[in-house]
Amino acid sequence: MEELDEIIHRWIIDIYSRSPHRGLKDVPARVWETSIKRFPPPLPPDARELEVLLGYIAWRKVGQTIEIFGLHYGCDALAVLRQQVKGEKAKIKYNPEDISLIWVHDPKNGVYIPVPALDQDYTRGLS
Repeated sequence: MEELDEIIHRWIIDIYSRSPHRGLKDVPARVWETSIKRFPPPLPPDARELEVLLGYIAWRKVGQTIEIFGLHYGCDALAVLRQQVKGEKAKIKYNPEDISLIWVHDPKNGVYIPVPALDQDYTRGLS
């Protein structure tokens, strides 16, 4: 799967974005460069926020821990959140390239709480 990702990535970056595009009547990379100068995309203040924004979404009930992928996640902040959601499913975000940490949405404050896997030795860098 890693090799396929690499091939697709190279094709998009090296071939597609550098070849003339009929619909754009230009090369996509040049259109992108021109467009971001005129309309710079808003970026989050730090890389961690970007990781949350790009995270995959799942919904899980908040108990003593949260179970996803057969792994359990928990921290002290989760106990407070559990009182707020009262048995409802919470929105979870995760990076499939590293499932040692998930982010749980706190609907009261509108933020995501980082919640580590309980077995960090096993999950660190696990995809």
